[in-house]
Amino acid sequence: MLLLAVIPGTAVAQTSHLLIIVGLAGDPEHVELFRKWAATLTDTAAERLGVPGFEAHHREVHA
Repeated sequence: MLLLAVIPGTAVAQTSHLLIIVGLAGDPEHVELFRKWAATLTDTAAERLGVPGFEAHHREVHA
């Protein structure tokens, strides 16, 4: 499960933030797959959408 949210920054800051939350994978194979998806989304946001790398984060949820 992936949750993708693009949150516009305030008018003062004029920045965008990207939060990618990776859900419970269930098994090691899916852990790696979800991790790769999140990294790809983070990289794409930085390259194509102009979200600086330090403003694009992904977090994994563990049980």
